[in-house]
Amino acid sequence: MLPAALLTMGCGSQFGASGDWGGVVVHDNSLYATTQQNGLIELDVDTGIYQRSFNGADSDEGLGAIYSVPVIGDNLLFLATYDGKIHALDLRSPDFGGALGRWSVDTALLSDSSSRIVGGLAYDEGRLIFGSTDGYVYALDGETGTVIWKYRTDGMIWGTPTISDGVCYVGSMDHNLYALDIDTGAAEWRYESEGAIVMAPVIVDDRVLFGGLDQQFHSLDKSDGSLNWTFSGGENWFWAAPRVAGAVIYVANVDGLVFALNLKDGTQRWTFDVESPIVIPPILTDGAVIVGSDSGKVWFLDRNSGGKTFEPGYAPMGDKVRSTMAVAHGVVFGATVDNQVWAIDPDRGQRRWTYDVVDD
Repeated sequence: MLPAALLTMGCGSQFGASGDWGGVVVHDNSLYATTQQNGLIELDVDTGIYQRSFNGADSDEGLGAIYSVPVIGDNLLFLATYDGKIHALDLRSPDFGGALGRWSVDTALLSDSSSRIVGGLAYDEGRLIFGSTDGYVYALDGETGTVIWKYRTDGMIWGTPTISDGVCYVGSMDHNLYALDIDTGAAEWRYESEGAIVMAPVIVDDRVLFGGLDQQFHSLDKSDGSLNWTFSGGENWFWAAPRVAGAVIYVANVDGLVFALNLKDGTQRWTFDVESPIVIPPILTDGAVIVGSDSGKVWFLDRNSGGKTFEPGYAPMGDKVRSTMAVAHGVVFGATVDNQVWAIDPDRGQRRWTYDVVDD
């Protein structure tokens, strides 16, 4: 599993064995959260009251570990599980379309080797695109689950693809970032870095932004993959995707360092040390950068200065925050590895509600 692979790379002690690396996503008035015990659950965004859940065909075995954040498109919620299965859940159906959803695909049956899904999913114009540990990038028809194309890289894929203007950008453990045509899967270009890439790229105007396990953060030209600049910060990996507002990039590394970089040239504006690993993307409000960490603290930093927006500067959530957070309806939503799903105020981190999945 993923933690075992991390151990072989000499850093498993930082991460431990947990399948609670998924995340939350908001759609209309519902919050959808991945969990260990109950698969996917739906909660009311305002109250945290349970609505329904999806745990697959075998209620005893369940869905197992989920490292991927769900994605929503065309009234479907797409969910990937670590064991290589993709489920398309019908959001208009009271039971999500049945025990397997509207459709379900086992990528092990599409592959010539073992297939596990660690990264997230991308959806655009009816196509669902994702990577697998078998080294393939897959594109499926969102309505049917039929394979449209697949592209083979030379390493496992742990990262989430990003789609922009008809091109899919995805990193591989073979150290390359690939730009693939979303209609055919043909490679338009690839950029070779000095380390594995597990981060989801971010596209801003004509730039592709991503970091890697080479401890470097890169800006590439979107059209041909040529290098604009690199930033070296700290002494650890860039794992989680950045966020961009205006001319500033906000990105964190596994050391717990949060950086504000100039989009134009990658120079540093400020940095803040939360003193605990960060493996999920920050989220932004009008004035703050909000960062979850392995210390169980969600930090609130001023976007302009990097200082705390209030004292002590964080909301204690009780356990590691490794599920991707979301902001919607003026509220920050997230979960901790002890299966607590919560909503907090974005200004001072005060809890609005908490849902205990274990007691469900």
